[in-house]
Amino acid sequence: MRPCQKITKQLLPAVRMSLAIELSRRGMTEQEIAKGLGIAQATISKYLTGNVSKSISELCKEISEKEQIGEIADKITKGENAEKEIDALCENLAGMHASQY
Repeated sequence: MRPCQKITKQLLPAVRMSLAIELSRRGMTEQEIAKGLGIAQATISKYLTGNVSKSISELCKEISEKEQIGEIADKITKGENAEKEIDALCENLAGMHASQY
C-alpha cells in the first residue's frame, strides 16, 4: 500500500474515530457528529461501536490523547468548521509516523 493510501485508510479514520468518541462523550448524537465531521452516520456508528480494524483502533487510542482532539471537538460542538484543524492534525501525525508509511 502506498503512503498516501495508508494515511487515508488508517490515519484519517483514526482521527475521525477519536473525534467521534470525544463528541459523543460531550452528548452529541451520531447524526450531529456525522454532520460535524462531514461523513455518513453509519460510519460514526462503526467508530462508536469499535467496528474498525485493529490498526485504526490502536491509532485512535494514541490520537485520543492529543490535546488537538479536544480543541477540534470544541469547534465542532459550536457548529464551526474544523476541516483546517483536522488537516493540520493529520499532517502532524503523518510526520510523526512517517517511518510506518
